[in-house]
Amino acid sequence: MTYEYKVDKLVSNFVAEFQRELITARNIETYLDNEIPKLLTGYPSAVYHPKEKRKPVITQ
Repeated sequence: MTYEYKVDKLVSNFVAEFQRELITARNIETYLDNEIPKLLTGYPSAVYHPKEKRKPVITQ
């Protein structure tokens, strides 16, 4: 194997891994946009709890 072949193989492996990461990130972003309903504020409803609707903390 020549040096150029080794370099090409190494670079192509890095490029392929980077492409896989980009595709995975896009898929996750699309899933989150489609599956989790967002409020008008932009926060998902599972995360956003307005102060008026919180239950009081009961301490003993």
